[in-house]
Amino acid sequence: MIPEEAYKYAVDYYPSEEIKKIACEDPGYAYLYAMDVDQGSGDYTRKAACRNSYCAYYYALYIDKGFHEDTLAAVRNTEWEEEYEKFFNSFMKEEII
Repeated sequence: MIPEEAYKYAVDYYPSEEIKKIACEDPGYAYLYAMDVDQGSGDYTRKAACRNSYCAYYYALYIDKGFHEDTLAAVRNTEWEEEYEKFFNSFMKEEII
């Protein structure tokens, strides 16, 4: 089974740790698994998504909905670092106010 098939199986039939591991072989499907199957963040899906800076950025925005050391490390020195910092700096200012 490939990551896409594992993700679709978990959505359509039955999620399991074994299926999650297969889906998380691909950072994009790790992101989708967290969003659609787990419906929230988790260490396993976050670490898998963080193997790709794009997926890490969107994981932080839409799944963690906040800062996390792993996602920040994944976007460091990439095209997503500036966007990440802008978003979370503005987010933190709103929290303070």
